[in-house]
Amino acid sequence: HFDDERAAKMGVTECVSHGLLTPYPVLHEQKDAKVAHFKCTVLLLPSGTSRVTGLDMPTYYKTDKKPDEETQKLLTELAEIAAKKAKKKAAKKKKKKASN
Repeated sequence: HFDDERAAKMGVTECVSHGLLTPYPVLHEQKDAKVAHFKCTVLLLPSGTSRVTGLDMPTYYKTDKKPDEETQKLLTELAEIAAKKAKKKAAKKKKKKASN
């Protein structure tokens, strides 16, 4: 417990505003349902995505289900757009580095 709860709450607010703490949203689900929230840190690089922190997903959270055709098409399009942006950004960075 804190001696001065008000000061502690203000301290938390300051930490959040400076990016030292990240508030987690409350997860809601149907009554008696179980909710799991897994976090990890990933690097989004031109060469691909790399997970750098976090635990492996437990086997009981994995599924063999595949997205339907429409969803898969959308996911592929989004991945292609992201790859193009990353490639363009990497080329721009490389050009800038070469000019220095």
